[in-house]
Amino acid sequence: MASHPMDEIPVRQLRFEFGAIEGRNPVWSHSNPDFAMFINALGVHVPHFERFLVRVMRAYRDGLLDRQLLDDVQVIIGQESHHAINFINWTQELVTKYSEIADLDHEAGRFFDNSFR
Repeated sequence: MASHPMDEIPVRQLRFEFGAIEGRNPVWSHSNPDFAMFINALGVHVPHFERFLVRVMRAYRDGLLDRQLLDDVQVIIGQESHHAINFINWTQELVTKYSEIADLDHEAGRFFDNSFR
């Protein structure tokens, strides 16, 4: 019997100590600085999207009839709930260097908060 891709997904509680990163350089990839800046920009929005995703899945999970799908949703909720905190922490580090990012972060949060009611 073929396994489902979600069967073995672990819910990992990844925590990074961003304050301990020497220099906290926003261009953290010296081999591909454009990639580093792209991920930094994306990362401002990611935690807000992840929280949105969790809210949507929690709102509809009770209506799921397929047990495997419900189990998958539960795993995704757990994973996304833990995942967002690292992006939030890194965004806070970026704000210390680029204060304008705080406004972008606020607007991203407002957008996703207003997207599901």
